[in-house]
Amino acid sequence: MNYITFSFLLIFILTYFSPRVMTQFTPYFLLLLIFHRFSNKRYLSAPEEIKYIFYLFIVSLLSLFLNNFYPLNFIIGWYTLLSGFIILILAYSFYREIDIYKISKIYVYISVVEVFLGIFQVMKVTNTYNIINLIIQSFSFHQFGSSGDVFTGSYFSPGKTSNILGIRLVFALFLVICLEFFLKKKFIKNSLIFLFLLGIHISQNFHVTLAFILSLFLYLTYFYLKTKNLKLFIILIIIYTPIVISIFESSLFEYPQIIFSHINKIQSLNYFEYNQTPKKILAFLETIYHIFNTHILNSIIGIGIGNFSSYAALTGNWGIMENKLYQLDYPKEFWTIIYPKWNLILLQHPYKDGMANQPWSSFQSILGEFGLIGFSIFIVFWKKIFGKMNRFFRMELNESIKSIIKFCLLSTIFMIIILLLDNYLEDPRITVIYFTYLGYSLAYIKNFNT
Repeated sequence: MNYITFSFLLIFILTYFSPRVMTQFTPYFLLLLIFHRFSNKRYLSAPEEIKYIFYLFIVSLLSLFLNNFYPLNFIIGWYTLLSGFIILILAYSFYREIDIYKISKIYVYISVVEVFLGIFQVMKVTNTYNIINLIIQSFSFHQFGSSGDVFTGSYFSPGKTSNILGIRLVFALFLVICLEFFLKKKFIKNSLIFLFLLGIHISQNFHVTLAFILSLFLYLTYFYLKTKNLKLFIILIIIYTPIVISIFESSLFEYPQIIFSHINKIQSLNYFEYNQTPKKILAFLETIYHIFNTHILNSIIGIGIGNFSSYAALTGNWGIMENKLYQLDYPKEFWTIIYPKWNLILLQHPYKDGMANQPWSSFQSILGEFGLIGFSIFIVFWKKIFGKMNRFFRMELNESIKSIIKFCLLSTIFMIIILLLDNYLEDPRITVIYFTYLGYSLAYIKNFNT
């Protein structure tokens, strides 16, 4: 295993076992590892799509100097947001030295260990040591309880880490589905697919399961509309949908009706029924309302990075997260839209403020902190990524690289969906995986075209 492959694999592993604060530094640690070895021999390069991140930086500078001058928020905001794109640049620059297939196999097998560990954790809490009984019991949400607090694998801490583990298992499942190595070994492939599906199911993370099913559906609908694969997929959806519905509270499926009733009354925020609508959706709607009903700078260039609902903004408030390293100041929009919906006072009441009530997501944060210009740039970035992958996927390629492109396409759809649900764009535990494969694929496409 060469130095570059080892370095990337090390970062993959560190983001499994490190606390959230430490994982934020892992992309910069990888940069240091590579710079130390190759500083006098190689220059970094970047895919052309990275220019859209530079455009976001320009927008944030304008917001900093023309709208809300909070320099510490600006610095911490870009420190967290850049982490994934550093991985993208490094993977793009050194793709020839990355043994992507070796990394994939090791990552998949580590994920297998995580599934077994997570299942054991759930067994221990529920005192159910028969796997068949555990699966049967898991179909009843109220009887089983939310295993999201205990299905944490090597993270060993409750809460959001279970969501992160679920997402990483989805990436591992996509690799098994797509990679040529696993396609040649059907028994291993089918066993791994079953195991990862079991892990995703037992973890009972609603938004991860929803994003997984929706991304598969959109991918197969888009690429296999005229083939028998779609028929098979529809049959599987029909079979699996009742299982998914049985896992979650029925009240979750009442949310769309509540939301649509509020959209008709969006002229005034007083119409929102705070005790019914999930605060995540409520905050998104209020962000949109604010963007179109505030002064021109907030609308066009945003409130400013680190000033609203990004991870950087949340970590700097002692009333939201128990972070004593630093404390940030904020504009009024943070205090009126985000803080009332999520703070440590509310969290004193257990099980009343779960994932659906966390008032933030990456798309919402981009809209609020970068305005309409930044949000448009962000949309174009994803459009360009998907378009390039799509065009290359439809070309005549060898099966090895085509399997990686297929994984990137499927993962891109999945990423876009989960960015609507949380601030995952700033979380290296997610972005390290996705942007490694994306950077590798973009570099291969560039080399292939030239």
